[in-house]
Amino acid sequence: MPTRGSLGCWLPRRGWATPIVGQIGPETFVTRSDFERSSWLLGATVSLLGLFLVVRLAPSVGWLDGGSLTASSWVMGVAHPPGEPGYLALAKLAQLLPVGDIAFRTNLLSALALAFCALPVFVLAASLARSVSLDERLASLAGVVAAFLAVLPFGAQAQGVRAEVYALTTLLLLLALSFALAVGGRRGSAACGLLCGFALAVHPLLAVAAIPALLLARRLGRVGPLHLGWGAGASLVAAGHYLWLPLRARAVPSWSWGLPDNAQRFLDVLLARTFASNFGTEGVGPLANAEIVGLEWLRSGILAVGLVSLLAWAVLRARRRVFAYGIVALVWILGNLGTVIPQNKVYAENPDVLGYLFVGACVLAPLAALGPVWMLGEPRAPRASSATAGRRLRPAIAVVLLSLLLAWVFADGLGAGQRGNHLARRFATEQALGLPTGSVMMTSGNDTAFLWTYLQGVERRRADLVLAHRVLLGHPHEQLRIAEALADAGVPWVQPLRDSPLSVLALSPPARGFYLELRDQERLDLAEGRLQPHGLLERWMGQEAAGNAVVPSGREDLWLDQRRDDALAEFTDDVLRFDAPARQVRDYYLELHRPAETKVP
Repeated sequence: MPTRGSLGCWLPRRGWATPIVGQIGPETFVTRSDFERSSWLLGATVSLLGLFLVVRLAPSVGWLDGGSLTASSWVMGVAHPPGEPGYLALAKLAQLLPVGDIAFRTNLLSALALAFCALPVFVLAASLARSVSLDERLASLAGVVAAFLAVLPFGAQAQGVRAEVYALTTLLLLLALSFALAVGGRRGSAACGLLCGFALAVHPLLAVAAIPALLLARRLGRVGPLHLGWGAGASLVAAGHYLWLPLRARAVPSWSWGLPDNAQRFLDVLLARTFASNFGTEGVGPLANAEIVGLEWLRSGILAVGLVSLLAWAVLRARRRVFAYGIVALVWILGNLGTVIPQNKVYAENPDVLGYLFVGACVLAPLAALGPVWMLGEPRAPRASSATAGRRLRPAIAVVLLSLLLAWVFADGLGAGQRGNHLARRFATEQALGLPTGSVMMTSGNDTAFLWTYLQGVERRRADLVLAHRVLLGHPHEQLRIAEALADAGVPWVQPLRDSPLSVLALSPPARGFYLELRDQERLDLAEGRLQPHGLLERWMGQEAAGNAVVPSGREDLWLDQRRDDALAEFTDDVLRFDAPARQVRDYYLELHRPAETKVP
């Protein structure tokens, strides 16, 4: 009879997972001692990565979804579908910290969540290293390397230096995976289910994608259906955060996306049906999406980690624990890709795609660290006198490989910096310069829409303006927020206002000034005189202005003209070469305002 921890514990037993990896007891995969060994080094690694991320943290509100998430947390509303009640609860607690502005405190939540991702990754990598008979020093080294490989790449840091849900989702799911492999019985199942349920309350699609891998990990530990029931029950309890959404919608309806105060609208928010139709690209097939996802893997620093982890698994797959972890990681990644590729918002350089891929690729870090570290101290190696040249060179090759891999991910992650973070607030401030009180300002994309959601909703900047965001005009909460104010300005709330606002204005001239961010389809209106440049915006001049010559630059207010040029000049600063988010926004606005200007590479 094999004893606990002996080789016999790795032998296949009866069960549905036996044909794949055999039955691996949880006591032989990750034990309590794995968490206790090198605890000081684990704490130092998490602290060092946390300090590094805080130094690179965005100092305030920036582009992308951060403004919307921060504002929704602050006013206790409902964030964009699927609502993210779990994230909003933790973000509200973070906003009570006595440091920085509200946006910085919310950004801090992402940095801490990403830093703590190093904890489960460290433990999993060290456990795998011990399973291939590496000593304690090399096991600790594998843990440190894995933590760095998980946190430093571009795709990871892009989620940890700004307000986003992906770092927190990754932390919860990695902890759930660790408990699935480490703790047996009802306690392990309940802990795994509870963490997965919290992840469901932050990002349900990514959490659902990880469930097959978590179930496989639990089944490897000989956990029966009854114990899995404990996990399912705990998951439902944690996911009960969603019952908070109708109450929030009743309290602050104008800040609650989709108004989920009845069953139909609740499902609409949970499934993101209206949201997806407003924010996606239509007619893109799975094959094209798969190509884009592959390119994003190249851009996000995942490829190097993925290749090394694949090689490590191929070499060490005879070790049952390594083989088992590789199968779990494969199921995890396939589930993740299955959530990304069918979506209609997959396009090049979409930060959300990088967030999805980061959640999927984080499980590769323990395997990627294991390979080079195993080469450093392969057990039972022959003595130096009889060793082959290849074996004598193996440690040197391992050191070079580790150095190149860490240098690769570190250099790659530098592109996720937030040096251009100040441009978001600066650009928005320049947009509103010179706008009379009561004017209507229509933003074009979600970058400026979410930015102004924070600036006006939290900091109360330019509260005298009526802000109409095109990308939100299909949502009922936006109608509650501004329909009455638009009516006072003489602008009707009709569906064409989102896609063809100038046609609506031609039929119903506004009673007050109307200013909008330009879109490509409105260039002709600018050329024909219906729109006049006004700083970073265009002013509606009326249908009677059609056919006039282009307004000469001398007729534009010289001060606004100068401020616009100064704002755009900041976007061309060479510092943006190392700030990918700001660089993407810069290219978009330079294309609108200076279409003939060459982009900075």
